[in-house]
Amino acid sequence: MEKEETLKGLGGWLIFVQIGFILLIFIELEFLFFPYGQSVIDFLEQVYHVPSLITVIFYSLIILFNVYALLLMHQEKKSFVWWAIFSLCYNVFINAILTFMVFEGFIILLFILGTAVLGIVYLKKSNRVKETFVRQRGDVKF
Repeated sequence: MEKEETLKGLGGWLIFVQIGFILLIFIELEFLFFPYGQSVIDFLEQVYHVPSLITVIFYSLIILFNVYALLLMHQEKKSFVWWAIFSLCYNVFINAILTFMVFEGFIILLFILGTAVLGIVYLKKSNRVKETFVRQRGDVKF
């Protein structure tokens, strides 16, 4: 008798989704705490009079949204898909604003947009995603 393989769990292509969220967290941390990001924050403050605190808050939100999405992912919560899509769209939106204000990084923005589109399509169409993220709010994973 052949055992039917079910596409369930945090394997397969979902590994790349996890890696992507983790990398995004580190990229945004690098932006906030290293010289290039600081120079962009200073530029926005001097040229567009955007307070640096506002820029830091928007980028910190990207980090928080991604951390929360990862927590939902590892708990296999149904709301993970919504949060992941929201987080990807928010990331594209904030980076698009930054790119058009600073007038550089268009290639990076295309990469961010492309990976977000691929991620969203995968999260909406994948059978593994549909079978894995089924837990409701109060359900506990053992």
